[in-house]
Amino acid sequence: MIEAVVVNHNTSLFTLLALHSLHHLQPDHAGLLRLTVVDNASDDDDAGSLKRYCQERGIEFAQSGFGPGGRINSHGDLLRRYVLDHPAPDFYLFLDADVCFLEPDSVTRMRQELAAAAEEVWALQARFHSTERHFGADRSLATESHRRMLHLLAIRTEKPMAGEELAAMQLEGRRTHSGPTHARCHPACALIRNTPLFRSVAEHVGFSTAWIWSEDHDVGGFYDTLSLASRVMTACGSRVELSSVEVDHFYNVSYDERELTEKKRSEARRRLQRLETGRPPVEPGGGWGS
Repeated sequence: MIEAVVVNHNTSLFTLLALHSLHHLQPDHAGLLRLTVVDNASDDDDAGSLKRYCQERGIEFAQSGFGPGGRINSHGDLLRRYVLDHPAPDFYLFLDADVCFLEPDSVTRMRQELAAAAEEVWALQARFHSTERHFGADRSLATESHRRMLHLLAIRTEKPMAGEELAAMQLEGRRTHSGPTHARCHPACALIRNTPLFRSVAEHVGFSTAWIWSEDHDVGGFYDTLSLASRVMTACGSRVELSSVEVDHFYNVSYDERELTEKKRSEARRRLQRLETGRPPVEPGGGWGS
């Protein structure tokens, strides 16, 4: 059995598409995986539709308990909690809310590939095709690596520091640190072996974002969700491989500027309409707008 988890916070339209495309292209999913949507107090227009869809399909729909207005990205925390609360499956399937399945029996294929892989392969990641742009011929594991970022050092003070004071520090460069974004096993669509090592990393390291303060850019810089855990797994002799499975990934639907997000929402609605009439989300071999 595979335990599959999707975390949603006001991305309900895209989560509907992810689930609907999976059901359409993996009709025997009930004998293969158990799906859970972990919702983080969503109140967007499609939240009700998503909850109804989950009820109709027998998908567990659980509230995270974190509530809205959190100051940090809780994605990794919720994935960690899910793993620790579900100790029994053979595999975990991490899914981002904004993926869309394109190929028949994708999860079956990923399970077969991981079962046949060498013992040191701890995870298989799908190959990502961005819905409106490409990231290279192999849609590789390193799509986000080496992007430069700037981090503002948290300052301990006896009284709260005003935003303008922090902004001034950042502009002066006195309390900042620059570093690359490191590659990771991307949790947008990753099938993971449930091993003692992985569960130990979940318990002691977690899957949340991290920043390492080092002038050596081989290690210093930003580690996105599951990135630091991926680095620890590598240090323990395990590795990630790419699956032959490809999925569309809308990317950054919570963060993009409004115009681009609306284009993505329009495309998601178009694909949902196709699925509701029994057609695949895109034409075979097609992509954005096909």
